Amino acid sequence: MKLRLLAVGQKMPDWVTAGFQEYSKRMPSDCSIELVEISPGQRGKNTNKDKVMQQEADALRKAIRPQDHVVALAVEGKP
Repeated sequence: MKLRLLAVGQKMPDWVTAGFQEYSKRMPSDCSIELVEISPGQRGKNTNKDKVMQQEADALRKAIRPQDHVVALAVEGKP
């Protein structure tokens, strides 16, 4: 099994990298995990946040392959 973690952002903070590396070591030998960083939209003082989020969502959808099974996580999500 191959897992792909899609995340919006580049140059992840050290704590993200360390956590990813730790969890990838814990995976069974027949399971690999890959971190795919999606470039964030350009944000500025007068940027339309909804438009930027839509661009990021489009980029995430493009990164999903037809054979992928998708599990989406959100900060405000509920189990």
